[in-house]
Amino acid sequence: MKYHKTVTSLSILLWALIILAGISVFFAYDLSIETVIFWAKSFVEQNMILWITIFIIAYIVRPLFFIPATPFDLFSGMVLGPWLWFLISFVSTLFTSMFGYVVWVLTGGIFIKHKKKDKKRFEKLKKQLYENTFFTTMMMRLMLLPYDLTNYICGLLRIPFFRFVWGTMVGVLPTCFIFVSAGAAFYGKNITSYQTLTENINYTTLIFSSVLLIWASLFARYLKKRYKEISL
Repeated sequence: MKYHKTVTSLSILLWALIILAGISVFFAYDLSIETVIFWAKSFVEQNMILWITIFIIAYIVRPLFFIPATPFDLFSGMVLGPWLWFLISFVSTLFTSMFGYVVWVLTGGIFIKHKKKDKKRFEKLKKQLYENTFFTTMMMRLMLLPYDLTNYICGLLRIPFFRFVWGTMVGVLPTCFIFVSAGAAFYGKNITSYQTLTENINYTTLIFSSVLLIWASLFARYLKKRYKEISL
């Protein structure tokens, strides 16, 4: 237990230091959000291999800093279009789920012990995860349950690792494609500011990804009613 608390405390300290450093740089150089976004876009376009490496590493470790995955998917689609970056985002999603699983095993479920309000429901979910790991994990992804919390719970329960990964692989395909496609609606090498961004929106891609997102949300709602025992 003492080991778990040490790992958790170090993670929180690291998160706080990085956030503090980022804020300091932001104000020291009088940066704006627009400047940072389009500087990053230019950097990516000029340093492809380095960017891919940084992107994958940042994507994998982001749960330590409570950063959601969606901005990564949107940005990747915006910078370099949908197809290559769908593949990279998809692979990164799988690795971050493995990373989250292992981290929550190491932290020993400290946080979740304070949040378990419905023990009976949690036990049902635990039984489902052990009896049918692949299907249950896949459903949790398709139901759009909180991504990192799902990793946390699966790591806490130590469900079969590779079946957890396979279930994740199938379950995240739709949402990963949707968010990368949404970002790709703003893709264009001549986009260097908010003004040029709004002038070059691909509305066909944006509408397509929006329709898919609505469909995925409705499907997730149906699954939540159909599989009430699979819930957080």
